[in-house]
Amino acid sequence: MEPWVGIDVSMETLDFGWITSTGKKYFKIANSPDGFREALSKTPPDAKFVMEATGTYHLNLAFFLHERGHFVSVVNPLCTKSHMRTELRRAKSDKTDALALSRFGQEKKPEAWVATRPEVLQMRQLLVVCDSLKETMCAFGNKIHAMEQCVYSSSYAIGVLEAARDQLEVQLKEAEATLDELANKTMGRTIEIIDSLPGIGRETAVRMAILVGDFQRFSNCRKLVSFCGLTPTIAQSGTSVHSKGTISRMGGHKIRSMLYVCTWSTLRHNEHAKAVWKRMKENGKPGKVIIMALMNKMLRQMHSMVIHDTMYNPNFVAQAA
Repeated sequence: MEPWVGIDVSMETLDFGWITSTGKKYFKIANSPDGFREALSKTPPDAKFVMEATGTYHLNLAFFLHERGHFVSVVNPLCTKSHMRTELRRAKSDKTDALALSRFGQEKKPEAWVATRPEVLQMRQLLVVCDSLKETMCAFGNKIHAMEQCVYSSSYAIGVLEAARDQLEVQLKEAEATLDELANKTMGRTIEIIDSLPGIGRETAVRMAILVGDFQRFSNCRKLVSFCGLTPTIAQSGTSVHSKGTISRMGGHKIRSMLYVCTWSTLRHNEHAKAVWKRMKENGKPGKVIIMALMNKMLRQMHSMVIHDTMYNPNFVAQAA
């Protein structure tokens, strides 16, 4: 039996469990480098490890195992939860979750984890910082506006919020400058290619490159579309169930939000996009359906352009003919 070791990850501890021909094995260790080394001494040398993606708490262990040549799979918790439901479990604990992950690995044989470059992880953290600062500044601005509407408003309270907002603005500019510098150094060519697509601006190109990471890890454009949650769903059964379906939304909502906004700019500057809108409108398609189709098209174009290292060419079809 191929040894699949399930790992239930939490902030401070890791629960390892796997099933052998002689029974179940289990132990708990600390979520730390010392604990990682202890785990390797207790698990089979040819073991394959499977864990859920849990924010950032799984990353240190995943990198530790990956860098030492071990097979690691980091799976979507939605997949494992659905699999666990089929077992009709009556008890839930860290131990049972680890063993359930082991069975999931044995049955589903999930793909190996593709390690994210450290620079990309750093840029994603900088993105979180920038977005958080913007949200806080907006919240302060709203509070200032609300206070100013009062006849007996406190100038001191308003001054404190204005000073805090000004300080956040300075920090935001520094964070954005650091992010832009790191992005140019790490993935400048990818950003340049994405930015050449009509409707995509520099800021969106940077964010898209960072959030997607490595375009090469998607063997085809359909996988990138699925990653972003833009694949259509189908609900059909017999003669009674025949739903039109929607997009799956099982993916990056931030990417979808950016593409949705960029689509309107694309419709102003991209003749091919205008033609798609006109054709689908004449066929009776609703506006939102056309927007989703254009978002899907933009993703496919990005993937092809980055993979083949080519800038956007509006006459590509004509030249190919």
